[in-house]
Amino acid sequence: MKKSLVVMISFLFIFSSIILPEQGQADNSAEIKAINAQLKELQAKEAQAKANRQAALNQINNLNSQIANTEQDIQEIELQIATKNKEVEVLEGTIAQTKEELEAAKLELDNAIQRVEDRNELLKSRLHIMYTNGSVSYLDVLLSSTSFTDFLDRFQALNSILNKDKELLEARKHDQAVIEKAKGEVETRIVALNDNLDQLEQLRSELYTQEKEKAVAITSYKGQIEIHEEISKEEEEAMTNMIAERSKLLAKKASLTYDGKFGYPLPTDRQYRVTSYYGTRTDPFTGRTSSHTGVDVAAPGGTNILASAGGVVIVAEYMSSYGNAVVIEHGDGIKTLYAHMRQINVSVGQNVNRGAKIGEVGTTGRSTGNHLHFEVRKWDSRVDPNKYVKFY
Repeated sequence: MKKSLVVMISFLFIFSSIILPEQGQADNSAEIKAINAQLKELQAKEAQAKANRQAALNQINNLNSQIANTEQDIQEIELQIATKNKEVEVLEGTIAQTKEELEAAKLELDNAIQRVEDRNELLKSRLHIMYTNGSVSYLDVLLSSTSFTDFLDRFQALNSILNKDKELLEARKHDQAVIEKAKGEVETRIVALNDNLDQLEQLRSELYTQEKEKAVAITSYKGQIEIHEEISKEEEEAMTNMIAERSKLLAKKASLTYDGKFGYPLPTDRQYRVTSYYGTRTDPFTGRTSSHTGVDVAAPGGTNILASAGGVVIVAEYMSSYGNAVVIEHGDGIKTLYAHMRQINVSVGQNVNRGAKIGEVGTTGRSTGNHLHFEVRKWDSRVDPNKYVKFY
């Protein structure tokens, strides 16, 4: 339907772009001039309405394209969110595993601390045994020996104690270093894991925000589409109304040049044979009884087809079963149709006089041979052409 509307509008633009010759009585010239001015004004309005509608349609196409792009963006964001969710899940698993490791490390640290405390107790116990009854120096122990052999024994014993104490002190230092190192490593891992988790949560939050913004944008685009669709609809209705107004003006203009007289639609320098009359007939294609809406006149291909009366050409194109056809508006609700033409010699919007050549006889469309199919329509109802032109 929209395609036919555009075709009709195109025809009407052609109407208004052609300056129609003024015919008829002299006293009609002023009225014809006024109609031409109205037609010109209508042309400008139609052009603006068409431009507005096209702009609205362009905006709709653009918005639909933006919606498609935004929906694709949302799909990509959803994939990124799914990826981040998996990364968060993995990281949370790592954190849980690290917490277990921390528990194990804590137990190990507790054991190390206990070993340090045990060594401290052992060292205190040894010193207590060695230095009972006050503070005794290693020199006093050596000097109190009773013989050289006793001196050597005491010296070796003291040396052994010193070495053992040294080992205990070194072990204590080692355990303390291990404890401090493990503690630092654990704290560093905790900070790093928490930082990674915070970053992932932040990225995921940003992606959710982007997804919401894209969804809001789509809603906005759809709202704008509704507005432009309404504009397109309003402009289309305006164009339809202007088409109706233009049709009335053209009919009025045609009536000003129409004298009510009809002529034969073929040259009268020879005789023609009517092959099908108006009314009921046997269809040559199906063999069944059917209604025939006009008169068929056999004529050689290329014979001139003449306008039966003066008026304005409103159709000049291929019309399905009619083949190449011309329709002329005469005014007073009367139109004539000429079908199956070999060629068309007029254009839409052209003003023609009675007897003017409008085409040539042919066999285009649903036809069994060269002939003219001639119709008369009164207020769009097909009537017997013989009432206007004597065919039989």
